[in-house]
Amino acid sequence: MNSASADAKKKVLSALPSGELPIRSLAERLGMSASTVSKYCLVLEAERKIEIRKFGNMKLVRRK
Repeated sequence: MNSASADAKKKVLSALPSGELPIRSLAERLGMSASTVSKYCLVLEAERKIEIRKFGNMKLVRRK
């Protein structure tokens, strides 16, 4: 994984509050597209650093 990917993952983790947040809201906080944030969230979920759950048509993320 390159440095830009590692930086993006760190940004996503640091922007997560103690509770849950929709991916779209997280993307707005970071100034990134929702698809980019979603991609990094899937990577972080595979690394067991966050959890993603569906609520209606939203995906909510939170730290583990």
